[in-house]
Amino acid sequence: MKKKEIKKDNYMISYQIMGKDLISLSDLEIQSIFGYLSNMYDHLTERIDIVKVIKPLEQNGMLDFYQELIDVYQKEQKKHEPSSDEFIRLSRKIEQINGYQKQYSKLFEDNIEFVKEYNIVFYSNDLGEIKSACQTFEKQMRSAKYEIKRNDSYNSINLCQRLVSPTATDISPEDIIKNKNNLKEILSFNNIDFKSDYYKINDFYYKVNAICEYPSKVYAGWLNQLVFSDCNFVVSLDKLDYNTQSKIINSNNMVNMINFHGLTDRQKQEQNELAEDAELIDQISMNIANGKEKLFKMSVLFLLESDNVDELFNRNDEIINNLSQFEINVDEFKYRQQQGLGLFMLKPDKVFPKNISTIVPSSTIAIADIFISSELNHENSLTLGVNEMGEYIYWSPFVKPGGIYKAHNGTVLGSIGGGKSFFAKKVSNFINATGNKNIIIDPEAEFLGLAKYFKGKVINVGSGVGEMQNILQIIPQLEDEELIDENSISSTFEDKLNKYISDHIVKINIFFKFLYPEWNEMMLSFLRDSAIKMYKNMSFNTNYKNIEDIPAKKWPIISDLIRQLEIIDKSNLITVQIKELQNMLLVLKTDFENNGMYQNLFNGWSNINIKDNDFIVFNVKQLIDKKSDIGLLNASMLLVFDLIYSEMSRLRLKNDKLLPLIAKDKGYKNKMDAYHFIQKIMIMVDEFHLFIDADNPYTIQQFATIAKRCRKYYTGIIQLTQQVKDLFDYRVEKYSSACVENSQFKMLFALGSNDIMKVKNLFESTGKGISEYDEVFLANAQQGSGLFFYNQKDSIRLFVKATETEKEAIEFR
Repeated sequence: MKKKEIKKDNYMISYQIMGKDLISLSDLEIQSIFGYLSNMYDHLTERIDIVKVIKPLEQNGMLDFYQELIDVYQKEQKKHEPSSDEFIRLSRKIEQINGYQKQYSKLFEDNIEFVKEYNIVFYSNDLGEIKSACQTFEKQMRSAKYEIKRNDSYNSINLCQRLVSPTATDISPEDIIKNKNNLKEILSFNNIDFKSDYYKINDFYYKVNAICEYPSKVYAGWLNQLVFSDCNFVVSLDKLDYNTQSKIINSNNMVNMINFHGLTDRQKQEQNELAEDAELIDQISMNIANGKEKLFKMSVLFLLESDNVDELFNRNDEIINNLSQFEINVDEFKYRQQQGLGLFMLKPDKVFPKNISTIVPSSTIAIADIFISSELNHENSLTLGVNEMGEYIYWSPFVKPGGIYKAHNGTVLGSIGGGKSFFAKKVSNFINATGNKNIIIDPEAEFLGLAKYFKGKVINVGSGVGEMQNILQIIPQLEDEELIDENSISSTFEDKLNKYISDHIVKINIFFKFLYPEWNEMMLSFLRDSAIKMYKNMSFNTNYKNIEDIPAKKWPIISDLIRQLEIIDKSNLITVQIKELQNMLLVLKTDFENNGMYQNLFNGWSNINIKDNDFIVFNVKQLIDKKSDIGLLNASMLLVFDLIYSEMSRLRLKNDKLLPLIAKDKGYKNKMDAYHFIQKIMIMVDEFHLFIDADNPYTIQQFATIAKRCRKYYTGIIQLTQQVKDLFDYRVEKYSSACVENSQFKMLFALGSNDIMKVKNLFESTGKGISEYDEVFLANAQQGSGLFFYNQKDSIRLFVKATETEKEAIEFR
């Protein structure tokens, strides 16, 4: 009786891999990556397919995002008079969004923009084995610093479709669920018409080819002609068993079979090349024999698609000619396109003909450099410019493909005239136009024109004209634990007030210590005790529910504090204490009253509000010009930071409530999918080096604190500087390094050789280094060009470009 064959289930798991731009890596980094990749291949236990698919850049999603913003702004405009600042502000935002729309649409007028997507697909009929293989794969790829993402069932099914039909619309989750028991139905082709050397489906023409002859010698990037071309490809790898590998190692024709630095035409080669090749073959044979390297059966197929048959064959001829220059020949599946299509599809049981298969060691696959990309295509993003290949770079500081950034911070470095200010204004313009909030610390009055364009608010800190900062007004800032659980704050107004007063007394102490570093602890204790008594004597309307509800004019000012100091009971004081108190009062009355130097800066009710405008510029030029008075700078910045921290806290409380509501309204399962619908804050610090004072590092300490914590508050911070050396003063380096280390992106414009070496050392300690090629590029970079690190590991060479509407805003005066 014939034994019944038990049918086993087949399992498929796929991963998306973000490609790397190896041009920006050093030779050592490239060798390290090749080593990790080779090791990853060596650990494979089942057959895999390495897949590159090209897909149209999602134009509609970006245009829909822009249009949604315009609709919101136009709806808001109806609430305001056309002559009002708010109406004009909204009009300017609409102008910028229209500029983005025109720029983006223009890119698609003549050509569809394609992006490359890399995937690895694992197959097995043993669930335990495939899970184990995937765990090893994840570990090796992360060691090689590749960003990977496991595809869910929905994306895996659509990968199968995109591979054989790049321009097809993705299958919806509803259709997949509806046809889950018969997926062949929705993945099958309608009206397929096979010709001798191509086939047609509906209005598109397709052609499948395979590599049938490999080069006698391979070098790093030997498959780049396929990687860089606009075609889909599949590299199928089958691991050979131990016995098969042993036979190949012991055979006399191993050289021809593995196609690795092979010796196919000895008569034409120089004697020294023969010796080198033979030595390399021996080394590979030894590695395989010792289990340090594995052999694989490899097949490479690629697919071309076009809506024009002539264009299809022109592209086909171009790719084949390019490959032939590297001794790679192609089987065009003439009269066998149906067979080619079957082999090209993702399925576990493919059997490849001998003529399109070869045997290669894992090191050959690794140096093929398949996962290479210099593209950057973020959703709902800004068109930054182009890379070296002329491809447009779409980037957002907040969201990335498939998620949001862990941090929204950035660092921009560059010599004078390199383009950093233009870049910063371009980013600020985008942030404001897309409904987010700019807070700019501006020591050179560089952003006043952009603020004027958007009808923003310029706060002239330290001018003594118009703006008043009151250290005695308490501006609430909620700590992390309080934000997580609002109930942890005492419910009564009195308890809230007492808590904030206790915290604020410390701030008052710091403020006066900045202005009068010579004051001793005795004098400061008089100040603290008097401030506490003054607050206790305050009477507030019991209708107030929150501290921020108290009007500015209800708070005491420094004259009130002086009066409180004057009525201190001196009967219990000794002579020294009385003298110190008298000296202290004399200084305070001289400086804060009677037209003293601080009267118009700090002795009055605060009139600064940054809640009612989304383009805020703290113009600190006058403070910086008085750099000799570092105490005044720090005291003023303490109050600026108070306002910023308060606004960050307010936004977090608001967004924590909004996110789940928006996600629910939009039908998102994950609330963070609604992230681009909420307002974020971007703090920008121009000429960062001007705030670095090694002897009084308060301001840079605060910037470092913001850099570490701001992500929790839907906030980012970008620092710009031309004085790179100031970041490396050993007395402040821990703070400046914290700012750089917590930067998700970094933009380097032209730098001098000394600065390049300093930055190189810093970057190597924080993640991604700078290659020797990048050093030359930065030393000779033209205005507007530089090295853009869009995460901690990857960079591209960027040439910044702007729309006409962007230029109008940036150059506005």
